[in-house]
Amino acid sequence: MTTLNTIVFDSYMENLIRDFALNGKKSSAETYDGALKRMRQCFGEQNILLSDINRSWVLKFRDYLIESGLSMNSVNTYLGVMRNVYRRVIITYNLKQLGHPFGKVFLTIRRPPREIPGIDLLNKIRQARLDDYEYLDFSRDLFLFSYYAGGMSFRDMALLKKTDIHNGRLHFIRSRSGGEQVVLLTGPMKAILHAHQGNGIYLFPIICRPDKDLYQQYRSGLRKYNLHLRKLADLLHIQVPLNTPMAFDDQETSAVKQNNASSKSSGKDHFLTHITIH
Repeated sequence: MTTLNTIVFDSYMENLIRDFALNGKKSSAETYDGALKRMRQCFGEQNILLSDINRSWVLKFRDYLIESGLSMNSVNTYLGVMRNVYRRVIITYNLKQLGHPFGKVFLTIRRPPREIPGIDLLNKIRQARLDDYEYLDFSRDLFLFSYYAGGMSFRDMALLKKTDIHNGRLHFIRSRSGGEQVVLLTGPMKAILHAHQGNGIYLFPIICRPDKDLYQQYRSGLRKYNLHLRKLADLLHIQVPLNTPMAFDDQETSAVKQNNASSKSSGKDHFLTHITIH
């Protein structure tokens, strides 16, 4: 008979990680594996039974994560993994849950209001001379391309293919929403594509090796992209973090300003035209 005292929690977690990997969910596999390693660092290598998972156990694990110097986001991520595995075990074996060990243990993240910098910052980034920092040029242009394309994520940019261009427009499936996007390729976007052409099937030279793991190439490119944007922000004395969500927020703000001004100046050039197909 399966009971709380007979289920080995970490063994169940290992099987779950293996299933994620076999089904191509590499990001989930990596996150859950990271949580498992942290759990074993905290409690040792001995088997942890489901009956061990109580309020005191969860608080001890949370305190260990905090004392390890992890960010609040990482602490909450690993706590969330443990809660999800706990719930999966309960459902899998049709067990009666005893209490709510993960209730109110997550850290509250309070972020200061983020300044949306507006079109002036985009002009500063676009016009920056990077003669001594040429390695930043590609990441700078990707950031601008994301802005022109309505806040396209790095993942979507990495997966853009040359066959996605039809009649001067870019057609792609947005990874976050699954909706089809049609983006008009403006002059600045075409200039960026021309300057950074990929040699293979992809538009940008982010995923370049068909014989190598696609996901690992994407992750490596994302790490480099974020590192370069931080360096660019330091060079230009920009106080807000440069990232794709910020490009999206800024694009929305600028679009509102341009739309408000269009009644006064109908001939004004617009950076962006895009359509979302539901």
